[in-house]
Amino acid sequence: MKGELENTVKELPFKRISIIQPSLLVGERNNEFRLAEKLGSVLLPILCWLPRLRKYRPITGKQVAAKMCALSTKPSVGVEYFKLDELFYT
Repeated sequence: MKGELENTVKELPFKRISIIQPSLLVGERNNEFRLAEKLGSVLLPILCWLPRLRKYRPITGKQVAAKMCALSTKPSVGVEYFKLDELFYT
C-alpha cells in the first residue's frame, strides 16, 4: 500500500516531492494500543546495537517532523527519498 501511495503522489504535478521513509515510529498514540509496535519499541533499541539491525531502529514522530521542517526550507526539485539514517540528522 505504501508503494502504491508513493507512486500516486509522484504523478502529481508538484515541483518537489520528498518521500520520508522512517522505520518504526515511536511515541504516544491517542487511545490506541498496537502490541507488535509496543514490542518493537522495547526490543528494537536493544537489538539495533547489531550492525545489520541498525536500519530498523525506532524514531520518534518529533524527529521525523523536525526533519520535514528542515527539508521544507531547503531548495530542491524533483522526487527525493529520505531513509532512516538521513532522518536522524537535520
